Amino acid sequence: MEFSYFKKGRAKSCGCLQKQEVGRFKETLKINGIYATDYREYSIWREMRNRTTISKTDKSVRNYQDRNIRVCKEWDKSSGFRAFITDMGRCPEGYELDRIDVTGDYCKENCRWISRSVNQFNKNLSDKNSTGAIGVGKGNTKFKYRAYISKDGVRQDLGYYVTFNSALEARIIAEIKLYGFVTKEKLDKYSDIVEYCQAMITSEFPTLNVHYTEEI
Repeated sequence: MEFSYFKKGRAKSCGCLQKQEVGRFKETLKINGIYATDYREYSIWREMRNRTTISKTDKSVRNYQDRNIRVCKEWDKSSGFRAFITDMGRCPEGYELDRIDVTGDYCKENCRWISRSVNQFNKNLSDKNSTGAIGVGKGNTKFKYRAYISKDGVRQDLGYYVTFNSALEARIIAEIKLYGFVTKEKLDKYSDIVEYCQAMITSEFPTLNVHYTEEI
């Protein structure tokens, strides 16, 4: 560094001061002795913020922004990772960040760590769905509806049904058995049928499969 910089007041040290300031700043990024950027959860937190704030043409990102999904103020700031890791804890191996209510914001009350298969299961109704219920599709001329569910990348056919409600019940029962919970989409739109299916399972009703018909 040139000596004239000191005379003109344009520099306070030869560079040591700047290194010290950088070092002190990096120390503030440490959590339990580990730099924030060395946490695997750091990239999850960063992507969470990016998908709700950075304008992109990517359809998956626009899906968040078009639905006005936001990150809570405690997490959505440059120092927010510390609050995020404090609230959520470490992410178990093979797990991902999931919003319990897929229409809600990213916050402590609405987020959890879950496996990839559960994360894929807990999603919104596709625009291509023809029946209004995830896991229920159109059947054939004899049985108008069919039910199905996927777990760990494997799709399971649950049979063909004469009525929509019968197919929906089969799907809801499969959700409870395979995942232990029912998607919010079902709870919001078909709460009475969900309660009926839960009662059947809870009471271990002997004719649990009474609504199933023979698969074609």
